[in-house]
Amino acid sequence: MTFPADPTQRQPKGDHNRRLSIGLDVEQFAAAAGITVDELRDYENTSPDHTFSPMIAERVGEALERLEALLPNSEAAGIRQITEGHTLAPDTPATEPSVEQSIRDTAYYLWENDGRPEGRDEEYWHRARAAWIGQETLDTEFEDAVAEPDTIR
Repeated sequence: MTFPADPTQRQPKGDHNRRLSIGLDVEQFAAAAGITVDELRDYENTSPDHTFSPMIAERVGEALERLEALLPNSEAAGIRQITEGHTLAPDTPATEPSVEQSIRDTAYYLWENDGRPEGRDEEYWHRARAAWIGQETLDTEFEDAVAEPDTIR
């Protein structure tokens, strides 16, 4: 996924979803971005038709890029909790998106598809996570069913 370099083109709600995906609370992320908690909250709560501070947007964007590159996928967004009991196949090709990226992309897609509603960011994150877990469970059950020999009784 490509994110805008121009801070005025950023999407505050999308950035909020990205912050959630790396698993940092407001205080931790604000400190990492070099802004106050109030500035972060104001930015993340900006409606699509309202303006925001380009300086805050730039700092948020830089922090997101830096943190997403530094945090291992297994730690970001509580992925350990998500994948507990749900492991990826060891032969999963490296070209497949990470669990974190899949959930992030799905949450963003759902949110955009619903017209970018305000104040429901976490709902979309949790819906995307539930969808990933559900799909992983179905995939595992399908693989198990295919692997079982047919027996006629």
